[in-house]
Amino acid sequence: MRPWLWAAAGIVAIGIVVAAVMLRPVTGPERDLTLTADAQRGAYLIRLGGCVSCHTDTANEGALLAGGSGLSTAFGTFYAPNITPHPEAGIGTWTLAQFAKAMSDGEGPSGHLYPVFPYENYTQMTDQDVVDLYAALKEVPPDAASAPEHQVLFPFSIRLALAGWKNIFFRPSRFEPDPDRSESWNRGAYLANGPAHCVACHSPR
Repeated sequence: MRPWLWAAAGIVAIGIVVAAVMLRPVTGPERDLTLTADAQRGAYLIRLGGCVSCHTDTANEGALLAGGSGLSTAFGTFYAPNITPHPEAGIGTWTLAQFAKAMSDGEGPSGHLYPVFPYENYTQMTDQDVVDLYAALKEVPPDAASAPEHQVLFPFSIRLALAGWKNIFFRPSRFEPDPDRSESWNRGAYLANGPAHCVACHSPR
């Protein structure tokens, strides 16, 4: 066998191994989705989590949670989708399990989600908060508005590449209270690092 064939075979073999490692599913601890939902508490979480500010196009008088205005980044412009319970335009057909996976692992029914959606923080949320939030979103008036498609530059437009990004940078987990700190401190830390995702904007990436 000629040397260049050996080299090509070696490159292919390395590529297969790298692909197998980088495309592995990245998942966090299993959630308990049998908890009793509290939609009223979930409505509080909708506002706490910034859902309204991103998913409502207030500048153009858009309906509540029917899709946000564009967020310009170095990778392109992202548009927050419609998260009302509309069956086509929104997330009306999503199950609780699918919703929890999007929040916890950054993966929706159609594939990987861009981390402009702060699932790196939402993964920290408690099971009860996820269940309550889902119940509250189900009670939002459905709206048929469709958000524009993301305008993302190549190669970032290839969503499969997000699997590699996740394997390198994303560690789904749940918030762990610090036993040496007070209850109020831990509550603040949970909010800042989890549902309120203060760290997403106020920390360097």
